Amino acid sequence: MTQNFSLNSANNVYIPTFSPEASGQLIVSYARDVKRFGLLKYTQVTKVEKQQGKYIRLNPYDQSRLLTLDGSDNVWADGADRPINSDVQFEYPLYGTNRHSYGFFVGDLSAQQAAWDIVAAKASVVASRMMTLQTACALTALTGSDMPTSTATVAGGGKWNAGNNTTANQNYFKIGVQKVLQTITKATNAVVSAEDICVIMNPVTASKLAQCIEVIDMVKQSPFAVEALRNDKNFSLWGLPSSLFGCGEVIVEPTVYTSTNPNQAGIGTQNFVLADGSIIFAARPGSIEGQMGSFSTCHGYFKEEMTVETWNDPVNRREVGSVTSDFQYVIAAPASGYLITEAVAV
Repeated sequence: MTQNFSLNSANNVYIPTFSPEASGQLIVSYARDVKRFGLLKYTQVTKVEKQQGKYIRLNPYDQSRLLTLDGSDNVWADGADRPINSDVQFEYPLYGTNRHSYGFFVGDLSAQQAAWDIVAAKASVVASRMMTLQTACALTALTGSDMPTSTATVAGGGKWNAGNNTTANQNYFKIGVQKVLQTITKATNAVVSAEDICVIMNPVTASKLAQCIEVIDMVKQSPFAVEALRNDKNFSLWGLPSSLFGCGEVIVEPTVYTSTNPNQAGIGTQNFVLADGSIIFAARPGSIEGQMGSFSTCHGYFKEEMTVETWNDPVNRREVGSVTSDFQYVIAAPASGYLITEAVAV
């Protein structure tokens, strides 16, 4: 049998092991900090006591209804009955929350002997998974049937990354955004203005729009572009300014979900939660003020939010934990939002 002897050196006089003290707490983890999710930038949350309930939605057309522009339909002549020729319509949409929980366990021996806080690490992983679910549910609502919708070609005349600024009526991106903003302004009686609107897309869509001539020319030709974009994190990461064509904020939604169980190499199929080519226009939290509080286009009703629990299971000698949320996202104010599909050419 061959024996391999060697002289001592700085690299062979100890047996490598994992030690938080020696390794400087080096733990490679891709659990996303829940505070880094952008969900609260475009949805509003309301705490509720019951899993089911109703909220009130007024008919927005009633608030601006004028049958004649000179007011001749409601002139009150002396001695005549007071004109009462209008009423206010409303509806009671229903919300119903569902309780979701992601759990984990760690054997007592593993918990006792691990050189790192394995329980806390697993808790952070399932907390990240819960925030991913909440983001997915919100985006599912924002891309669902309750949202006013059209394709980019219908709204702007063509794919929004295929236009130019030199041919008349071919600046499809700008035309499309302006048409969406005009639609929202009309539908909300100008209560929601352009600066109240956030524009949400995934990194693939953002990248394609960042490379289009309309955006490049806008950046090049603006005398304030260099100074404005110098500290623009959105522009540094994705190539798009934080504001476009008067909208309040561009939000690039990077949340990823894994749709398969891991294979032998631990790898699964990953996709962005928000589909390529979808662009959401939504009123930001607090932009719609009402008698019962403020709303955003997408509203989250939460009976329970991100409850983290851990306990010892003495029968099976293990530590058990879970993260639980009880919620539903609804399109509370559909008139204040808009969905563009097939926004960019592949």
